Amino acid sequence: MVEFFREPLIIGVPIITVYDYFDYVTGIENMHMDVGVYFLGLIDETMEELDPKVSDLAIYQIKLDYERNAS
Repeated sequence: MVEFFREPLIIGVPIITVYDYFDYVTGIENMHMDVGVYFLGLIDETMEELDPKVSDLAIYQIKLDYERNAS
């Protein structure tokens, strides 16, 4: 896991802020397959444990973020 978080720094991904760094490393498209599956599992478990109204809001926020990035 540590190597996963170090990789962007080692390969020289341009990162301006800490937010940019975490945005990059948590982007599913940037993850190795096994790490991506692990994070997707964590997200799924977290969503299931949330109050249904909160879960709906979180899913809506993810949808909005996806639509903003897709355009």
